[in-house]
Amino acid sequence: MNDTAQQKTRNIYVILSRTNTKVGLILRTFGGIRYNHASICLDDGFNEIYSYARARHISVLSGQMVKENLDRFTMHSQAPVPVEIFRIPVTEDQYLWISASVYNMYRNPEYLYNLYSLITFSFFKGFETEKAYTCTEFVTEMLQHIGLCTDKPSCSFTPDELIPRLDAFDHFAGDARIWFPDKADDTGYFDPFRPRYLMGSAKTLATITKRTASGLYHRKFGH
Repeated sequence: MNDTAQQKTRNIYVILSRTNTKVGLILRTFGGIRYNHASICLDDGFNEIYSYARARHISVLSGQMVKENLDRFTMHSQAPVPVEIFRIPVTEDQYLWISASVYNMYRNPEYLYNLYSLITFSFFKGFETEKAYTCTEFVTEMLQHIGLCTDKPSCSFTPDELIPRLDAFDHFAGDARIWFPDKADDTGYFDPFRPRYLMGSAKTLATITKRTASGLYHRKFGH
């Protein structure tokens, strides 16, 4: 591997946010945290922002890897959306690994939101589930690949706990509108209720329930 490939010539961005959603408010209130959401951005213009979240606003109990935009953060509201953004230099090889991992998860419908880890976090402090992540778990796993935030499992972090571990990097704070372009991709996030969405959510919920139960069983009994 040549020296050029080892130079830190690219940037990724970790974005922590206080989203204007009822779910976000519940997580902040009961978790005692400032930020409830974490994302990875792959470009300097903040057009390539990814995380694990609801595919549609009406589908509270199911989620997956999504591409995010300003509307997802603001929820069409004029209320401020505080964000803290960390710029992390990486090598070309690290950038290619992270971007390939992100795009693979985004294109593969088998990757789901680690729902039960989230809703039981106060008791169990997170647990791994096959091909499933919470937003912070996903971001932390990407960071661990480049040697950051390795002091505990990725599933055990809250967004706030990333701050002191990334504080040495350049970072910016303010309203999301300052940083993110005011254009939205047609993701269908705000689509009104349709019966097929209910069926899709039920299928996703059944899948993540089965995976979670299987993972917990194998961790407990070891076979």
